[in-house]
Amino acid sequence: MRRLALAVLLLTACHPLDRRAPFERADYVEQHRAITRTGQEATSDRGPLHAGWAKAVIAAPDGVPLAGFGDREGAPSEGTLDPAQVRAFALSAGEATSLIFTADLLLTSRELADGVRRGLKDVIDPRAVFFTASHTHSGPGAFIEGLVWQAVMGDFNEAALQAIIDAHVQAGRAALADRSPAKIGHAAARVTGLIKNRVEKQGPVDDEVLVVHLSKTDGARSAAFWSYGCHAVTLPPENLRISADYPGAVASAFEGQDLELLGFAAGGVGSANPRHERPHDNAWLVTPLVSALKGALSRAEASAKQEVSLSYAQARLRRPELQYRVAKELAIWSVPISMVIDMPFVDYGALTVDDLVLSFMPAEMSGSLITRAKARARRSGVTLAMFPFNGTYLGYVVPQRVYNLPQEKGEDMLHYETHVVSFLGPWGGDYLMNLGLRLAGRTYARTHPPTDPRFLWVDSKDALNKGTASRPGDTETSYEKPGSSN
Repeated sequence: MRRLALAVLLLTACHPLDRRAPFERADYVEQHRAITRTGQEATSDRGPLHAGWAKAVIAAPDGVPLAGFGDREGAPSEGTLDPAQVRAFALSAGEATSLIFTADLLLTSRELADGVRRGLKDVIDPRAVFFTASHTHSGPGAFIEGLVWQAVMGDFNEAALQAIIDAHVQAGRAALADRSPAKIGHAAARVTGLIKNRVEKQGPVDDEVLVVHLSKTDGARSAAFWSYGCHAVTLPPENLRISADYPGAVASAFEGQDLELLGFAAGGVGSANPRHERPHDNAWLVTPLVSALKGALSRAEASAKQEVSLSYAQARLRRPELQYRVAKELAIWSVPISMVIDMPFVDYGALTVDDLVLSFMPAEMSGSLITRAKARARRSGVTLAMFPFNGTYLGYVVPQRVYNLPQEKGEDMLHYETHVVSFLGPWGGDYLMNLGLRLAGRTYARTHPPTDPRFLWVDSKDALNKGTASRPGDTETSYEKPGSSN
């Protein structure tokens, strides 16, 4: 009887998938205006850089379920393979101070982010605090309430959430206290052959490593954080021990030797898996990444500067209307799915240091989306990085072409990323990218003269994405009919 009632509810709550572009709707227009205003009012200053960093171990309760694989069915963890940690990086220039967190977690949540901001409000403006996660599928779970989260994290445990908040607050306070004169540099390197596109046959991947290097001006200490577009799933669902997965192994190769600490910020991990998944054997992935990072760190250090312009902004907007697809052309009305996905607001963030632009997004972005935006920025003389999990999670976001991909052109995870954990419909990628890049562009403009053309492409007609205008960085039309292979 219960199954019949659920089936009736779903059938009566369904409607044809809405393929109309949302960019003329009043809610999008207002969000576009709001995010533009936020960027124009970004906190900014210029001066000698002061930087500090610190880390803290997440003291999760014994037996806490791991987060990431529904196959575990909430089974209790069985100890620690390597500790899950939070790393914090504090940056100041003049009167502007910001704090970036990287964490060995599947993702972050609104409750987590708001708890950390409350815990630090006496030492830093909450709007200056930014979050991302490594997306390890072997980190501690049980820190988000709700049936959806229970499936991949186990039953909610208040102590697990508090342990993660406490680790962030501890690392954040220590990083802010550690600030002293420092230099910053960044560099990138491509590391090919390690990633596979898990949703599209022969599909693109984001195989660029980006590293941001910080060093005290006295030369005594240094730290860094890096990004790479690959799921942290070298450990399988059968693993029940807490682990940071490959980002933790890479950190272990540097910490205490070349660097005091090394954080990992997930990049375009959506749609991308390691080419191999081998239990307790990730040297094939870690070794080339360590080698590439050493070269990039050397170049970043050589180009480091002390006098910098720093700007940052954060926007909390009402989330887009949800479109949860249950069949190729059938979706559930927004109201019932909103009752399951309890997330009325989403957070966008942007932080710029001279020509380095960091965009903090509220969803798990496909590497296909991020790669194109990064390439467009690079052609304009700007280094762009886009990090997911900025305190909110709107599921997987793929390009519209991939959303419409026929099954025969897809890989194993196509249905998962375009149906099961996809909440924004065919235009979701365009929608989020427009707003995220708009905030980044206006934040960048706060510390650059009006005549600086390097990031003005986000203000072009194409970037406004009205009707069927192309997404930023695209030359073709964004709207593609289902099954199009262009």
